[in-house]
This record gives sequence, C-alpha cells and structure tokens, in this order.
Amino acid sequence: MPVEPKPTAAEAPDVPSALLSIGQLSRMSGVSVRAIRHYDELGLLASLRADNGYRKFRAGAAVQVRQIQRFLSTGFNLEEIRRFPGCMLVIEGALPCAETSPAQRERLALIEAQIADLERRRAQLLQMLSHHDDEARAADHGIRASSANAPPPRTTT
Repeated sequence: MPVEPKPTAAEAPDVPSALLSIGQLSRMSGVSVRAIRHYDELGLLASLRADNGYRKFRAGAAVQVRQIQRFLSTGFNLEEIRRFPGCMLVIEGALPCAETSPAQRERLALIEAQIADLERRRAQLLQMLSHHDDEARAADHGIRASSANAPPPRTTT
C-alpha cells in the first residue's frame, strides 16, 4: 500500500500551533521513537512535516499510539491493525469500535483454542510426571527393601 507524502505543518489545514515532536510523543506514550516512526511509515499515525523535515504530531496521536499498543498486546499485528483506521481515535477502548468486533471475536476464539491446547498439554505432562514419580518411588522402595535383606558387605583382611 503506497504511502502518500506528508503535508508540511504550514500546508495542513486547522493545525493547532502546539504540535508534538516525535520525542515528546514518545515520552507521553511510553513508546520508542523508532516504533512511532514505524507506525507513521505504515500509516497508523498521521504526522506533519516541519520545515526542517522533522515529524510533528497532533496531541491526539498519543491516544492513537496507546490504541495501537492495546491492539498489539491482544495479539494483533501491525498489518491487521492497519485494517482498523477508524479505531485509532477510540480513547483507551472506552467506546466499542464496530469494525474490530469480528476480528476481536476471531482473536478471542483463537486464544481460547490455545488455552484449551495448553490445558491438554499440561494434563499430559502432569500424568507423565505422576507416572514417573510413582516409578521412582517404587524403584527407591525396591532398593531400600533389597538393601535391608542384603548380606553385610564383605570386608577384606
């Protein structure tokens, strides 16, 4: 998907005078400058360019970055997140974003299947360990029993 050239801050209509630098946005959101650049390059964030070429972001970009992080933390990748541009402005998930509901249900079903698989594996491991522990106890008991019935060690004189 080609990325359109970014308008400069002077060209953008209705641009508030207080724009954030990428460093300020990084500090506000707790996300690295590198990640913010990547999100911008993918079109997940909308930046403007200052006359010196530096990226500038509107204050709402911090909300967008947090929303991207929320999606990432639930298992979505950046390509999947790109399919939900309207959801980037939903503040901290306070409002439902209808376009993500099917994908979120699908993701939830996948996670539940993974949990079921992990529980099955856990049960198998517990069974294997229990069997191993039973064998170890039996072997240990057998060694003790045979040691008790064994003749005393021979001494050489």
